[in-house]
Amino acid sequence: MKVRICPLCDQPMKKAHRCDNCHSFVWKPQYMDIHYNTDTVHGKDCSYDSKPHDYAYHDDGSVTMMPSRKRLKKEQQTQNFGQKEKESYKDYQKTYRSETPVGKRNASGKAKLIVILLVVFGIISTAIEVIESFTEKVSFDITGAGADSVVSETQWIYDEDDGDISAGGEERREYTDEEVIAGGKECTGIAHMEVTKDTFIAAVEPELSALGVDIRSFSDESNNYAYEYDDDYSYTYFVQERMYDMDMDIGYYYNVSWDTFSKKLHEVSYNVCDSERAEAFYAATMQALTGDGEKFRKEFGKQRETAEEDEYVFFETEGYEIYINYYKGYSESYYVSIVKTM
Repeated sequence: MKVRICPLCDQPMKKAHRCDNCHSFVWKPQYMDIHYNTDTVHGKDCSYDSKPHDYAYHDDGSVTMMPSRKRLKKEQQTQNFGQKEKESYKDYQKTYRSETPVGKRNASGKAKLIVILLVVFGIISTAIEVIESFTEKVSFDITGAGADSVVSETQWIYDEDDGDISAGGEERREYTDEEVIAGGKECTGIAHMEVTKDTFIAAVEPELSALGVDIRSFSDESNNYAYEYDDDYSYTYFVQERMYDMDMDIGYYYNVSWDTFSKKLHEVSYNVCDSERAEAFYAATMQALTGDGEKFRKEFGKQRETAEEDEYVFFETEGYEIYINYYKGYSESYYVSIVKTM
């Protein structure tokens, strides 16, 4: 999964162009490629940390997190074969204090302190050697452009079980719009709606204009790339998007993202200033997507109130997944994202 990273504070961004952590407007966020395996997700909060993972640190600053391929060792269980119960820690502590001479305790404490200092010194020395070795081995090989523009890098993977660092391979390949279209395939890293960009734009622009957005004020951008891995699999991301500007009394932006080849929508998102506009822009978007935006207003209002209490909420409706993020600082802000349900 592609995660946006704020280049100012290095924290994940839930919004396309606004960081909730440092409250900055970010036009071009950085990206982190995280691949989730739903078979390993457990717990009430669906924590991805419920099982060990391998972390891949790349030369461009990104980190890939994958479930560990090594099986966990079964915990060794001790059995009690009729032995009498062990003394509690407090009982042992009391006996030790009453029977051990003060001189011996002081000597033992000094010995332990010396051992601890030696261990700490050894750990620091080992860490310095590993860092120096890691720095010397990392290399870059950047050649060509377009479809031949490949960043070859040494990928270092940290194994949680053994504490080892090993090298693997990964390539990030960038494409032009023309190369993606000539390839004849839509991307594999993002889900696609059935609605195409031209159909949606034609339907939504009158709605945006009625809400006070200058539909002539926008900017277009494209970003096409693929991650290719050693074990014969890859993820492609072919993205074009259009961002409409807004007056500050309305909000910040309205953004539409679609596939470079198929033109099918990836995501529609917007950031506005108050609850009424959040609801109005949602109804306008669903009108362009489904042909009946009014029937979605009531449910959106309930979910919006939940977001105002909990800061954010996810919900699904008729094949779409909706995310609402509420921020209250010097002024209110509602960020809404609409994607296809996975």
